[in-house]
Amino acid sequence: MSIDIRNRIEEALFLEKYNTKTLHDISAFVSLFKSNSVALPLQFHGRINQDGCYPTFANLDLKDRYVLSIGVGNNQLLDIQLSRLGAKVFMFDHTVGPSSKLLRKHKNIQYFPIGIGPKRKPPLDTLEGLIEKIPLKNSDRLILLKIDVEGDEYKSLCNIPQKTLAKIDQIAIEIHHLNRFTDPKFATNSLHLFEKLLKQFAVIYISPNNYGGAITLESGLFWPFTVEVLMVNKSLLENCEYGRDFAKVLQFRNRNWRLGKDMELSSWL
Repeated sequence: MSIDIRNRIEEALFLEKYNTKTLHDISAFVSLFKSNSVALPLQFHGRINQDGCYPTFANLDLKDRYVLSIGVGNNQLLDIQLSRLGAKVFMFDHTVGPSSKLLRKHKNIQYFPIGIGPKRKPPLDTLEGLIEKIPLKNSDRLILLKIDVEGDEYKSLCNIPQKTLAKIDQIAIEIHHLNRFTDPKFATNSLHLFEKLLKQFAVIYISPNNYGGAITLESGLFWPFTVEVLMVNKSLLENCEYGRDFAKVLQFRNRNWRLGKDMELSSWL
């Protein structure tokens, strides 16, 4: 099924199930992210508005720091660029075949055919299990955890202890399935997960994903079904200056590549 047809189906199903509870949960999501957001300088890796492009907090030196990249598919642009900046990149993905370009040798990159899951059951492992495969010393931290696992982020992150999150400087995550906020149970569980993450982290970048569907609600609020988010550990804010503005949602405007639909979050401001 082509992406544009899939998006049209998702949009139609969303409108069919949409109700006042959905709007309440969506408003809670937006308020949660706005209230835990700060403005910090960003450095982008990859081509802006194209698949594989991610930002990081510009003030952090990547040299000799550890990156855990989960869900890489056949696009390793981010991983290669971070390795060229001196980061030690550990990639994990159990869906990649033996002929993948991931098996090429790159300096400072190691690849493991393992995915992330809620339990240690091959070919999956928990986040704690994946971190154990990195030669971190007790005082070492992950400078970046990147997660793009096509919707499995919810069950994979829900049981992560705060002590594990405390060791991570940044989380870049692609949040999927926001169209499922028409399901009250899904919306409630999702909000609980993000509340947990945002106790430890602040949002410094959020943008709609231009491969996903999106709806403009009757209230005028734009609701993308997938968003790209960068969070920074709040402990890092103690030693730097930052603004209290909402994350840089307007820095780049995405366009849905098939539907020609502008995708930007000005309605969230």
